[in-house]
Amino acid sequence: MKKIINRKYILIYVLSFLFIAGIVFVARGGMVNVYSFLFNPFRGTVCEPVPTVDLSDILTRDEAIADIDYILKRLKSRHPACMNGIPEAVTEQSRIEKENLPEEVTALQLWQAASRILAVMNDAHTGIAPFYESYNYYFPPFYFRFADGALYCAKGEFEGSAVISIGGVPVDDLYRTFKSQFWYEREEYADYFFTYAACRWQHWLAFLNADVSEQVTVVLETPHGEVSKEYSFIEWKPPEENEDDTTFLSYEIDKVHSVGIFTLTECKYNDIYRETLEKFFTEVKNEQIRTIVVDLRNNGGGNAYVASEFISYLDSDSNVGFAAIRTTRFGPVLWSDKLPETNKVNDLLFSGDVYILTSPWTFSAATIFTTMISDNGLGKIVGETSGQTLPFYGGTLSFQTPNARLLFHISGSYIDRPDESKEHLPLTPDYPSPANEALETVYRLLYS
Repeated sequence: MKKIINRKYILIYVLSFLFIAGIVFVARGGMVNVYSFLFNPFRGTVCEPVPTVDLSDILTRDEAIADIDYILKRLKSRHPACMNGIPEAVTEQSRIEKENLPEEVTALQLWQAASRILAVMNDAHTGIAPFYESYNYYFPPFYFRFADGALYCAKGEFEGSAVISIGGVPVDDLYRTFKSQFWYEREEYADYFFTYAACRWQHWLAFLNADVSEQVTVVLETPHGEVSKEYSFIEWKPPEENEDDTTFLSYEIDKVHSVGIFTLTECKYNDIYRETLEKFFTEVKNEQIRTIVVDLRNNGGGNAYVASEFISYLDSDSNVGFAAIRTTRFGPVLWSDKLPETNKVNDLLFSGDVYILTSPWTFSAATIFTTMISDNGLGKIVGETSGQTLPFYGGTLSFQTPNARLLFHISGSYIDRPDESKEHLPLTPDYPSPANEALETVYRLLYS
């Protein structure tokens, strides 16, 4: 009888354990599902986008409205500024754009309408554009410079000449259209992007209503009179991601002038960055370099952790780490944390002068890098005002519209400035200089 009772108890214990374990398993699965459905900011995002339809392709009005509503739904559910709903100004712009849509809508018209809606957010990380496996651009023997409301050729055969029109559209009209449809925060960034992409890439020129069907015609005002030039488009394909890529960073040790120059064109936080940074500071120490220059003039952003890693080599008592606060939206919840602190690399600490080179293309994580150095008194800025100022929205989440397949990005985070007293103030260089002369300016400062 005793053995039978023990077996019954054992069976009860086993069944109870299995029952409780089952409840826990189901509960955990439910929690995972709830997180995935409500809280995970990356739910529904696109990792490998498919090509956008041709910009001349026709959509019905209902299809275009469905794409706009898809964008608005993602904006409402992901953007930190939309915790209490989409801003009224964005809602009103959406209403206007939907009402103005014709019965047949080209993908280009939809892109323009959606872009005007997102531009109202005043968030340079929240925008929309087509995605293709390759793009077309024209390559004239000069590059542009936008100054005082006019577009000039900055180098080459027509250096100093004003551009009158591109693709049959006066520059003033191109710029006015661009500003009404592009997403940006600072004028400097908008002006730079206008000259860098909108005046050269075929799809962006189409976005500005220029004639780019076969070639693009550029009309210039030269000292010898008006000149019209026609340029053909060249195909360009974005480079494939390569884990062993080292093209985003380089450094140079100028022993003669005791200057170390560290150039970073993208904020990639990986083993290559960390290893190269260690090699750089090892040579800086061995050669007893007195000045470090960090060139971020052509850096459009990436991972802000590169800033913390770099600062770990600087000999400073400042408790940086460093204090840029990042607030991320998880569904109905906002969660704040700091960019991670890194341990000081005590055997390679640098105590000399640090200069950061900036331009209007210095953006996003590169702006965070610059701000953390500047706000914490770790170095000086040389060049032009960067394209963004902290605080800003960032941490982009990528999606594609269901019909036109336009690729759009929504900010999922908000980054505060380390020095709160300087919030919304531009990152004005300590030593203003044309961006392309910033390095020479540093040398003049050191040896003037």
